[in-house]
Amino acid sequence: MVNGSSQAIYQSLRQAYPEIRWLLYARPLGFAGAVRMGLQAARHDWVYLLNNDVALDSLALRALAPHRASETFAIASQIFLKDTTRYREETNWSTLLVESGLATIHDWIPRSDAPVPTFYAGGGASLFQTRLLRSLLDVSAYDPFYWEDVEWGWRARKLGYQSWFCPGSVAHHTRRSTIGRHYSPGEVERIIRRNAFLFQLRNLTSAGSLQRVIDEIARAPEATAEYFLAASTRRSIARGRFWNYRAPLTDEEVFAQWNSAISNSDLA
Repeated sequence: MVNGSSQAIYQSLRQAYPEIRWLLYARPLGFAGAVRMGLQAARHDWVYLLNNDVALDSLALRALAPHRASETFAIASQIFLKDTTRYREETNWSTLLVESGLATIHDWIPRSDAPVPTFYAGGGASLFQTRLLRSLLDVSAYDPFYWEDVEWGWRARKLGYQSWFCPGSVAHHTRRSTIGRHYSPGEVERIIRRNAFLFQLRNLTSAGSLQRVIDEIARAPEATAEYFLAASTRRSIARGRFWNYRAPLTDEEVFAQWNSAISNSDLA
């Protein structure tokens, strides 16, 4: 999937690898939009989403393959930052917490090579069940990036599916090298925080504090407040909450099952 970039940049790669199918779009589609177009063309039961600023070790896909299962939604590769001087704040072994009433996400650093449950699999270096991902993708939300994959993982768990983290599948990430060309660091952080609020409003129907989210939006930059006042955003929130009210599992059941799953994991 190439979008928002000149086709000429990829000409040499297309000639070197003629067996690869390329989908080329001159306009930027956003992360979810690009995923949707790729999923429409996908032919197989599983699809690996790989950002263009991530490089896989040669055996990364082979390490993931044995862990595919009908009850599994996604399998995450272990991410190492190419800048080894940075703290490993991104590993792809994730958890979703509610802290002081707000939904937050954190990554853990693995201590072994054993596969373990992960709350969600990051959309830049993970394997997904194609059919399920197609059904969970909402292109109109989270534009242009971040928190889409958290929602995928949350909703998969609401349907009774699991996600796994496979440390033996290694990916190397140059953090925000693509986004950084188009958005300032301040704007990226504002969008991340805004989309965290959007995730909570769309998905948490009984967990967390609705009042706390509203208070945080009121204190946020004007652009964030305007976003949540827009009719399209209000429709997105209503659509998301309706989905979650109809889902088989409640918020509390999702968190209870997650806490049970990680109780035997190598977190010590």
